[in-house]
Amino acid sequence: LRFFMFEVFEHSYFEFVSDLDIRVSYLLFLMTA
Repeated sequence: LRFFMFEVFEHSYFEFVSDLDIRVSYLLFLMTA
């Protein structure tokens, strides 16, 4: 059960980070445009 929870947490964490990275890149694009 612990391993399963870790897998779910890891997956959601990486999705959150990639989503954040996309937003940051978009903001930088708007500021430099």
